[in-house]
Amino acid sequence: MNFGFSEEQEELRKMVKRFLEEKSPESEVRRLMATSEGYDSAVWDQMAKELALQGLGIPEEFGGQGYGPVELYVVFEEMGAALFCSPYFSSVALAANAVLFVGNDADKAPICRASPRARPSPRWRSLTTPVSGTSPRPPQLRARPATPSW
Repeated sequence: MNFGFSEEQEELRKMVKRFLEEKSPESEVRRLMATSEGYDSAVWDQMAKELALQGLGIPEEFGGQGYGPVELYVVFEEMGAALFCSPYFSSVALAANAVLFVGNDADKAPICRASPRARPSPRWRSLTTPVSGTSPRPPQLRARPATPSW
């Protein structure tokens, strides 16, 4: 069994690393950490258009590239090494996967958002990160019997 990365995965690593070296130097990380957004939306859009990283783990049937967790791991590793400021993990790993695993086809369709490549919105970060100065709202869920049982 081979536990090494494939040539394609290593090429992905190199491509992401080059992009992040240009877009995420230490000075930019420090600048973004001091902003209310915490990331650069122009870089987020460029990453989607040029590298299509936001759609990496989304199935092709929903407009993504259809890669798996290993390719996402490669991207996460490089983003972590570069201290890349973006809502990538919360939108791509958490929110998109939540919709893909528990949503129906109507729920999954908005992931693609009029883009030829799947591109989860950075606004999805609000699912996992409270906005500064606010608390997460408690779920508005109520159990009701639909039949004699719950």
